[in-house]
Amino acid sequence: MKTPDTTEARIQAAALRTLDLDASAEMMCALADEVERLQGLKPECPPRPPHNNDASHQHHALPRYGLRWSGPGEPVSVPMPDGYWTPFHVALEAVKPATALSELIAHHASLLETNSYAYFELAYTRRTGWMAWITDKPAKGEPGTAEYARSRTVIARGQGDTPEEAAADALASMTQATA
Repeated sequence: MKTPDTTEARIQAAALRTLDLDASAEMMCALADEVERLQGLKPECPPRPPHNNDASHQHHALPRYGLRWSGPGEPVSVPMPDGYWTPFHVALEAVKPATALSELIAHHASLLETNSYAYFELAYTRRTGWMAWITDKPAKGEPGTAEYARSRTVIARGQGDTPEEAAADALASMTQATA
């Protein structure tokens, strides 16, 4: 039976021959030293996210992923509350700057929690350009009539040359109404 040192040297020599390199004694010694140095290395765990028991922090926390392996039928990367990483595309989405349109839609979503009839509209017409509306409910009646105007409460409305401009104008109209 061969000793581990001899086996290691044979493996290293075979690797050098495979790579078609000159297996000089100096190179063999350098490789042996490198193997020795790497033998004791142990990988460190990546830094963990800070633990914060604040409920508002947990609501906005990014999803974390970890590794689980129970055979070839099970996914390797799975969501875990104590996972080590967040996928790049998820993290990138979280740090995108808010746009006026996304803020307006978020406001509408918050209204839907208390009023399931809250109405959002983003439309374009050749006559007025882009329009953004949030009302307490859809309008009833014929547009342009008094009945139509009284059938709902306008919460936000705006116009612009782009959807972003219309949404920004609608957000400004909400700020002016509350001021």
